[in-house]
Amino acid sequence: MRRALLGIILLSLCARTALAAAPNLSAMDFLPVVQAPAEQQAELLTVKDPEAVKEETDPVSKRPGLQAATMQDAINTFVAQHAVGCMMVSAPGGGYGFVATGMGVYDKDLSNLTAQRVSQRLAYLQALINAKVEMSKEVSATDVEGSDILARLSEGTATSSDESSSSATVFHSSGKSATSAILQGYVTYSVYDDFENGIVYVTIVSTPKTILQYNRPANDTLMAANLAEGMNAILSEIQSGIVPPVGGRIVDVPETGEIAFVGFGSAVVPSAKSAAQRATHMMDAQKIATIRAESELCGIITGDTVDGQASYRESVKQAFGDYSAIEKLDPIHDVADQNDAARADALKEGFRSNTNFNETITSARRGTLPPGVTRRAWVDDDNAFAYAVAVYVPSFSDAAAAGGQAMQNAEIKKPVEPSKGRPAPAPGQGEAAETSPAPGGLKRGVTGVVNQNL
Repeated sequence: MRRALLGIILLSLCARTALAAAPNLSAMDFLPVVQAPAEQQAELLTVKDPEAVKEETDPVSKRPGLQAATMQDAINTFVAQHAVGCMMVSAPGGGYGFVATGMGVYDKDLSNLTAQRVSQRLAYLQALINAKVEMSKEVSATDVEGSDILARLSEGTATSSDESSSSATVFHSSGKSATSAILQGYVTYSVYDDFENGIVYVTIVSTPKTILQYNRPANDTLMAANLAEGMNAILSEIQSGIVPPVGGRIVDVPETGEIAFVGFGSAVVPSAKSAAQRATHMMDAQKIATIRAESELCGIITGDTVDGQASYRESVKQAFGDYSAIEKLDPIHDVADQNDAARADALKEGFRSNTNFNETITSARRGTLPPGVTRRAWVDDDNAFAYAVAVYVPSFSDAAAAGGQAMQNAEIKKPVEPSKGRPAPAPGQGEAAETSPAPGGLKRGVTGVVNQNL
């Protein structure tokens, strides 16, 4: 019974939402920290065995893909290209994974700093959604429509003294591409902010491990110590690595042999002159980031329905010729009429090209997060961005549900005995809060590879 109560207390601490004022994700708020060793970002992106990397058609799936000594090497080879698209990678132990990169752009020249930051965060979201579409095209069918029309027109005019000829080529092209898929188990692998050019790249991956095609532990029962160690491992890894503003990741829980799923969320903190308004903005931004983290986690563990619609229209016209005969004719006294003159004017030498592109992408998530999801939110050092994580460990849910049931059945209210009480001490004067520094200019966004064993 005592052990069960300890588990309930630990779980209630883990399940609460903390709106922290600083980006410190140590597990001190829960239990003593167990730090995981931090790896260098450059090391994580290094291809360990480049000679073993090759692109060839898989003998089973009959599809082109990347093969390497490890899945990490194959993924890193694709990431280094900074190219929009998706590639299938072969897992050395069997099965397939997919790596997809999307791109987004933001405007650094906006006069309003808050608008710059919103544009930068939107670029990460745009890149993530585009990566989802690229992965959808790789794993599901794509409906394609297209048409090309080429028209040529030649005319000639001759008079007693001159001769004219003209030729025009008109090309019309249109196309449409539509894809729809339910993605599950994808995680954010790397993010890169090309700050000089205002371009963001986000790479997501889905591997046999991220979709839980691995051996689950036979014993689902968690001791209180294991619960603590697992949560500490998750928070320590998040603290030691980067926190992308979109998507999610996986973290190994060594004490249980499970995988924890982490959803990321972010929001821009609007600037304000008064301290009270700044504090309100920070609180609201953290709550918004938390909702977004929950949404990303929901998409990872329950499924993300991605629909992409893209279409284009292109028209090209090129004309050339000699129009001297028509131009010399008098439209009143000679045989050329107004229609001849208008047609000659329209066919005069020149080149004109018109292109129109439309794209609509829908990424929708709807589901129920299980009990036992841990949520944390904080703001960065500049009070410019709020970040949040929502963590799901499968075996936490049973323990959280048991804790909730115990909470409902508990009898907390006890008889009141005034004789056993003592007067409370008078409250002291608290120290005045420091004034938050004014936010600085736009800085380079989150860039790096997410440390996770795929």
